[in-house]
Amino acid sequence: MDFQAYELDVISPFFYSSYEGNVISTDSAISSTALTYAIADALRLREKDYFLDGDDAITPKYEELAHIPIFTSDASPIKIQYTPVLFKSSMFWAEENLQISDQNNPYPAILQKTGKSPFFKQVRKHIGIESGSIFNCVLISPKPLEENIMINIGIRKSGEVRLTKIQNIPDTITLNYFMLDKVYQVPKEKIMVKGAKIRKGGDYRMIFLQDVPVSYFKAEILPYVVKGWN
Repeated sequence: MDFQAYELDVISPFFYSSYEGNVISTDSAISSTALTYAIADALRLREKDYFLDGDDAITPKYEELAHIPIFTSDASPIKIQYTPVLFKSSMFWAEENLQISDQNNPYPAILQKTGKSPFFKQVRKHIGIESGSIFNCVLISPKPLEENIMINIGIRKSGEVRLTKIQNIPDTITLNYFMLDKVYQVPKEKIMVKGAKIRKGGDYRMIFLQDVPVSYFKAEILPYVVKGWN
């Protein structure tokens, strides 16, 4: 079993919907859900879906992560800066989008359902992690991994991050409550680590257990992680 620390250097900005509203912002920690998918794809450790439709296109299959032979802690920020607003997304009904052919019912059913004016418009701003930011994490795998790993991450996998091995393994790590509970099915009494701090994010997938001793993780949690590896 290889237990290695990595430094993550953000090469190009990336975005997540950690907190949603008129401004969509990215959390200061990189969740292990996203990081596991990104690393697994970079190392070709999972069978990728090249075409999805319906609910499959918007619903991640987190249960598959339990069988991928890699584990990563959440990536904690060492140096972080946020982007200015780099792009915007818009949702709107415009007059030219509507065709009314029934004079007895001049209001299309879609307007009755949405309750929005045909001139309604909403613009949402996206704020992400800027290039030059630095994080660290630990990776566990059956065999040693490469010294450098390039991953694509974030919305549309548009961000680029370089992982580089470092010598010093930290005494404590940050773990993702959702991953431990729902993916690796670690008993809750094992998850609630004495002395660890709990930080909540935008939803259940963004609950971070901070300052978990590495020695505790290896002895009490890691056995549940590796039991499902292929």
